Amino acid sequence: MSDERKVTFEPFKKNGVIKLNDKVRISDPCYDPDTWCAGEVENVLPGLWDCLYEDYSSEDPKWGRDQRIAGVMIRHQDYPDAVADELLDATFGVDSGQCGFFDAKYYRDQYKTEEKQETFYEEACGLTGQETVIDNPKYVPFHESSFFKEKYRKFLTLDPLSLKETFKLKIGKQLCARLMVEAKKEDEKKEIEKDFYECLDDHFKYAESEESKERLYCFKNTAQPLKDKGYVASSGFGDGCYPAYVGRNEEGKIVVMELSFISDMEEELEENLEEEKE
Repeated sequence: MSDERKVTFEPFKKNGVIKLNDKVRISDPCYDPDTWCAGEVENVLPGLWDCLYEDYSSEDPKWGRDQRIAGVMIRHQDYPDAVADELLDATFGVDSGQCGFFDAKYYRDQYKTEEKQETFYEEACGLTGQETVIDNPKYVPFHESSFFKEKYRKFLTLDPLSLKETFKLKIGKQLCARLMVEAKKEDEKKEIEKDFYECLDDHFKYAESEESKERLYCFKNTAQPLKDKGYVASSGFGDGCYPAYVGRNEEGKIVVMELSFISDMEEELEENLEEEKE
């Protein structure tokens, strides 16, 4: 992998418990029960199942930070060490950027009426992505930014609310006009005017940069239990087809299930393709 791009797969973390019967549906919540690229898993051990998710993140000098859900797992509470090592003979489609595990009867019940279907789908969408607002660590006021030159300071004014220096276009123009009137030489006037328009141009560049944003609106991909009957997640890089794995106990009952959205192998393949394009 490239030394510049840093990729991290976090260990699986538990964030809920659901109750399942002996059949589980693996599906994008936008699919009706008869959609071909989803399916039901039988011979499941009924009971309480822990919900776990795996976070993926990357830091790229060009594209910044990216956070995704790499995989999700549900595991019967009586089998905390069970491993999902049996690949199911199917791939599971995604068309709405999310997928998960659901009690099969519960899932079918959600599609009995159009109203229930819409409510179910909206609830799922609300669980797989969350908007958050965070402080921008790169934020600095204009006069402390990389765009500021000391000669611009004469066009700054004190903000009465924050009591900090700031650049306001209207006031900046007034200050520029006053300085030009006070200047005795024509060359001085031209230099003041030149400085002002240069300041204006750099302030525009500043306003378009990360340095000017005090707060950042971020979208976090998530995985969450749906009531106590399902576990739904944002599906890695989005739509596509994904493998699922199961693990069984001594009696052959399924006691753990896992959906893999992003793996180390896929990440390495994507990195190689990017290098070939370059």
